Amino acid sequence: MVKEPSELQIAYERLSGIHKKLAAQKGGDNADKVLQQQLQKTLSMVRSKMAETRAQSTNSSDVNEDKAFQQQLAKTQLMLRAKWEEIQLAESSGMNEEDLNIHSSGVLGVRKDYEERLAKSTGISEEELWSSENLYRHLKLLENRFSRTIGARPWIEALLFRVHAILPSGEYMVINMDHDVSLTPENTSALPTPDDFVVHSVIVVNDECHARRFLSFPSLARIRVHNPSTFFILETKFLDPLCHVPQAADELYECAKRLDKKIIRGALTSGEDWIFLHLKMNDDGNGASYHYSERLRLYKAQTNLAADVEISRPWPDLIAAILSSWIENSHSEITDDDWFEAM
Repeated sequence: MVKEPSELQIAYERLSGIHKKLAAQKGGDNADKVLQQQLQKTLSMVRSKMAETRAQSTNSSDVNEDKAFQQQLAKTQLMLRAKWEEIQLAESSGMNEEDLNIHSSGVLGVRKDYEERLAKSTGISEEELWSSENLYRHLKLLENRFSRTIGARPWIEALLFRVHAILPSGEYMVINMDHDVSLTPENTSALPTPDDFVVHSVIVVNDECHARRFLSFPSLARIRVHNPSTFFILETKFLDPLCHVPQAADELYECAKRLDKKIIRGALTSGEDWIFLHLKMNDDGNGASYHYSERLRLYKAQTNLAADVEISRPWPDLIAAILSSWIENSHSEITDDDWFEAM
């Protein structure tokens, strides 16, 4: 929270500098334009706050408690961080999304009214093996007894087992860990190496026999023919997956082409951090646009070095609930009843 007028001045100068740098870039996609509009709006609000604080002769805390202003500032900071890391990644890797014709359309944020919906999801299958409580127990065990050097897979599996418990009766989920979704030759130069991502697929069907067939033979060719809802989880070895969103979008683009899907959803994760992606193919089939979510994290707490790490609520429940919904609706547009909304 902004406490002093001097900090408002610092925030204004920093935002102004970034705005000028973005405006000086050649070209730019729609997300750049949206970000510049967001910056202009926030700069205007900061200027107004500076004028108000200068006009006041008493304590300025009432001005600084303006929730709308704080929300606007936080929203802009999130968009700035995501876009800036995306630009830095593109510069360092030499990747050119213009060549691939894949563009970011902006950031998705969790809807503000998610708590009531999450409470219902958390109560599902509370007497079953993979209840919400047992999910927390399992994650706590992983955090306190297993090294992160083993990779993200145990954490991903735990959340997917909870997702399976959340799914409605009559729906069958098939998990294919380390699914081979080989790239086509023309795109390999711009995409990450095979060691950068491990791709897992999750399929949902309403027929147990079909589920068994996918379990024994989960090829993309079979998936394309039988057309189940298919969701892809991209496991990354990097600690900060936000820096690798463009590469994850490229991988999802390849999956969408292989499955002949207009829309596809997926998630990029390190096991601890989760970023959800919604990719939509262009009408001519050449290129795509995508939205990516704010980073969701399995937050942890530890009272002292001798104590066990505790898993903070409600983040595992929220991630599992989003996974359940997105896996079921992997080829659908984002609607008003989604967990996310455009920021």
